[in-house]
Amino acid sequence: MTRISDETRRKVVRAHIQDGRTITSLVAEYGISRATVSNWVRSYCEECQNNDEEKSQLEMMEELHRLRREKLAKQLKEYREYDEKLAHLALSRIQMNLDDGVKKNYRKIQTANDGKFYEVLADSKSIMSKE
Repeated sequence: MTRISDETRRKVVRAHIQDGRTITSLVAEYGISRATVSNWVRSYCEECQNNDEEKSQLEMMEELHRLRREKLAKQLKEYREYDEKLAHLALSRIQMNLDDGVKKNYRKIQTANDGKFYEVLADSKSIMSKE
């Protein structure tokens, strides 16, 4: 069995705590046992209790992970809302007449059959006709 460097240990622990990687994914990537990764994380957390510098590092890693999770949750919410708008418009079977021109059709393709307007196209305010 090969000895794993201290740098690799720190990298694995950081990937779990800061980046939110699962122990399973780290086990698969580094070819080490689940128990080993768990022990490294546990010993690092214990070390942080006795070392103020390490404790502040741990807190910073946990904060970064929390901020990333919040950002991803916000993005996921935006994607779902956009997907719902697109699905609603796609199912509306909107009729267009190319002779009406871009401005009129731009508004038309964003207005569902129920009359509700869904702004899904970029910079639509600058191109659409004011009604």
